[in-house]
Amino acid sequence: MEKLLTIRQVANATGLSVHTLRYYENIGLLSSIHRNKNGYRCYTTDDIAWIDFLTRLKKLLACRSAQCSKLPSSSAKGIRH
Repeated sequence: MEKLLTIRQVANATGLSVHTLRYYENIGLLSSIHRNKNGYRCYTTDDIAWIDFLTRLKKLLACRSAQCSKLPSSSAKGIRH
């Protein structure tokens, strides 16, 4: 049987806060988090892999956004919209 992790264990493993993990679940980025009979969240290795993917995607998008902000705007090139 696969070992299930608590939200605190996942927060420690991923570097995300417990609040962020709950937020991701509330907005639908984490949709398959199971709960035990007491209602506590139980994360699987698949959940951890998905969280890792989301974290890498967020970093990639932030990096691309930072690079785009360094490019001259179209108005600076004399192009009108």
